[in-house]
Amino acid sequence: MTHRIHLIGGTFLLALLIAVGTSVVGACSDDDNASGVDAGTDASDAQALVDASQGDGSAGDAGEPIVVTSQSRSYPVPLSEPNPVTGQQAPSETATISVTRFWARNGTRPTQAIVLAYPGAALGVGSYAELAQNLIVRSKGAIELWAYERRSNVLEDRVGIDAAKRGGDVNIATGYYADGQVVDGHVFRGVIDPTEPSYMSEWGLAQEVRDLSMVLHFVDEEKRKTNVILVGFSLGAPILSDFAAWDFDGQKGSNDLAGIVMLDGGGLRQSLTEDEYHHEGCVGSLGLSLGLDDLRAHGPYYQQPGLDAGFWLALEIAGMRASGLYGDPTVEIQDPFIKDMVSISEDKAGLRFTARAALGLMVDEQFSPALVMRTSVGTAVGGDLEEYYNPFSGEDLMRPADTNVVYSWQEYDQTDPPELTSLGDVAGAILAGPTGGLEWYPPVRLTLDQCAVDSLDVVASDEDYRWKLGLRVTHNSEMDAPVFFFFAEYGEIFDMQFVENYRLSLPPVGPDRPNAGAARDPSLPAYESGFALIVAPKFHHLDAILAASEKGETYLYGPLVDFILANTQGIVSGELP
Repeated sequence: MTHRIHLIGGTFLLALLIAVGTSVVGACSDDDNASGVDAGTDASDAQALVDASQGDGSAGDAGEPIVVTSQSRSYPVPLSEPNPVTGQQAPSETATISVTRFWARNGTRPTQAIVLAYPGAALGVGSYAELAQNLIVRSKGAIELWAYERRSNVLEDRVGIDAAKRGGDVNIATGYYADGQVVDGHVFRGVIDPTEPSYMSEWGLAQEVRDLSMVLHFVDEEKRKTNVILVGFSLGAPILSDFAAWDFDGQKGSNDLAGIVMLDGGGLRQSLTEDEYHHEGCVGSLGLSLGLDDLRAHGPYYQQPGLDAGFWLALEIAGMRASGLYGDPTVEIQDPFIKDMVSISEDKAGLRFTARAALGLMVDEQFSPALVMRTSVGTAVGGDLEEYYNPFSGEDLMRPADTNVVYSWQEYDQTDPPELTSLGDVAGAILAGPTGGLEWYPPVRLTLDQCAVDSLDVVASDEDYRWKLGLRVTHNSEMDAPVFFFFAEYGEIFDMQFVENYRLSLPPVGPDRPNAGAARDPSLPAYESGFALIVAPKFHHLDAILAASEKGETYLYGPLVDFILANTQGIVSGELP
């Protein structure tokens, strides 16, 4: 038996040999990082991820550009219930979540708003590094961002990645994950088999609401309604609307919120019947449909984008190669498993490419078959491109045509016309935070539960199967916090009528708020409306959180800062406990 990534017959296969729970790695530190270094991230990472020269040039106390710094901490949470079919109990190490705080070290304004950011499917805290940078710089420090991370990130075996960062050598990571090399006394035993961690069948919406509520309660009670904005991207967006309508012992969740922000996600606003919930499920962000009965009985228990969790591992190492922090990103990539991953996603064997081109081909909207990973980061150059039918996405995409040349990457601002997002920022987001910007094991149950309550009409009665399951989304008609909706033109929302239905379901902005009584009128500027709605032309899904500063100003960062500051007031302490 082997404990490494395999390359057999030109396909990407992974050893799925690990016993459940044995790969759990402590992820977060309690240390502050005044230099901008995340816990578990070296100084060169931080320089790339938190670049003080970004933004609109807002100055700090001494005329210096605003410097964004970060701090990561982990917190214990109650252990989840065991799987009622298999009896399997989650390992004690999984009773942990983490929060990374981003704030201005030299801001010229006191903290007015805490943005508590909930990640999308298969994403972690690093995915919010670029958004945090832009909000903090534009507000001159009046906004800070707390990036929440689900307990599933604790399952990742990050020994090789963390050692590679400390040593400044990606080959440490590839040796650990692909070649069976011992690192810090550990041997990689493969990613977790998606049918093994049956305890993940209970990692659903109710658990996430409890965990997120715990973090929200880090803020003093009298400051939540005036100073805390919830932000969710992709799958995180409808989960926030669930949270705002949730019944907390008779009180609605929005009583503790100054507003909610939904970035390129919002649900279909139609729920599963009880039979559908138990036997059919729904197609989530990563394309897996599974009812609760089958989920509990045999899984798979985490979402898979056509491949197992090795996809995210390969993407992390591709991000390290492409970042330029650990070697020249313009040389031809030699990692066999990354070459195989790109060949599979492009449905063409034998392609040659640089490290930057490898990452670009996996995430750019012209080339990537995964909608949830698409962003406008430039284009492959150095040889001909061809159009073809991609069997994974079921659509026509582009790919390199010539297997005899090495393709390199042209950045977003060098294309004609210019695109939206820096590939370097994508790499930075992948590397940011103690467990990176990706989530290797996104729970199926979370998506299933979200589909169950998507119409936001749960009835507080045992006759409603959702109430009996603890899914207490009963207060939507009373949800009086202001809402900011942002959608990418080529993102996940395909029918704006669903958005309109949500708008019509809400009352006006409630009393004791800066914009009390504001109509849910998307024709008004973002800072005046109780329901700001922006559809950004040419944006793809990940552009909604990663767009370059100058490209995101008009449709994203500018209106969002205006909305946040218009709907918060006073001063709040942003310290993590």
